[in-house]
Amino acid sequence: MTTTASPGLKVSSSGRRPSPQARSTDGRPGRNYLCAGCGAFCSHITADMLAMVRLLGEGRPPADIMDPGTRRALRPEEK
Repeated sequence: MTTTASPGLKVSSSGRRPSPQARSTDGRPGRNYLCAGCGAFCSHITADMLAMVRLLGEGRPPADIMDPGTRRALRPEEK
């Protein structure tokens, strides 16, 4: 399933039923009420997830992202 809140991102609906009151960003009814929240979360963590992929590619543990210096080096937009 691709959510409207997070274009191109494949997520699981986790078996939750769509809410008849919830609407997608383009106004369609019956969307899962977590779609907007999931989209916001995924947008928030994307840069760090990509940085962890880079760490893995370098043979380093993804937990290295917790080091502020490493995080700054991998996310230059936050310097």
